[in-house]
Amino acid sequence: MTFPPTSLTALRGRLAPGLAAGAVLLLTVGACGGPDTLQGTVVSAAAAGKAGTPLDGGRLAVLDDGGLRDFLGAAGIDTPPQAELAYLGGRVRHDDVTRAGGSLVTIDDKGEFTLTTTGRRTICLLLETPQVDVLRGCVALELPASGHLRITVAKDELKAALED
Repeated sequence: MTFPPTSLTALRGRLAPGLAAGAVLLLTVGACGGPDTLQGTVVSAAAAGKAGTPLDGGRLAVLDDGGLRDFLGAAGIDTPPQAELAYLGGRVRHDDVTRAGGSLVTIDDKGEFTLTTTGRRTICLLLETPQVDVLRGCVALELPASGHLRITVAKDELKAALED
């Protein structure tokens, strides 16, 4: 289909302001900050006279409330009251985290990790073994968009503290 030259000129004149506005909007949205990232470290609890040492490897399971119930249920573990989450233990499969709608975050060899999830979540520490993973406690907290999360593994308890 061909249009007379005057029609194309008129059409361009009507589209140009909209295209310019769209380009400005795209640049404005693109210039916003990147994804939320919360940096963190997992360390062992300090012993008498010694500072805690970074955990070498493992995973964090990041779940919402419903996902936690599903994840624990798949392992045959009853969901405890929130006050007892830190002492939770058992044998689990990390594949059940994603099946329950959660995400797995790798802890590197320096004990460091990065979370990109915000809001109320439960974080569980999973230590890898050849057949299954070992659950070493969970903590429920409100995850901010940035900052630093320090997770401490004590003898029989998991603790978490948000730092600026």
